[in-house]
Amino acid sequence: MSKPPLQRLVQGDASETAILQFNEIVVGKVEEYREKNKRVCDIPFNSANKYQVSIHETDDGDERYLIVVKEFGGFFSFIYL
Repeated sequence: MSKPPLQRLVQGDASETAILQFNEIVVGKVEEYREKNKRVCDIPFNSANKYQVSIHETDDGDERYLIVVKEFGGFFSFIYL
């Protein structure tokens, strides 16, 4: 990935693309971020549920889990539990 984040071709909808590009600019390489914040489990998006959930450990010193919910229409929720 030698191109700057805004010049890369991204597969996904507009909200996913924007979040990925924003994260690359502000936080840094997404691959490194994912490596530090392991996914514990997830529920994939499907047409019956109309949402997707993933649960992550974090490297910020907080022992709680981060729950990320993406709902139909591109709405995101971030919850520590």
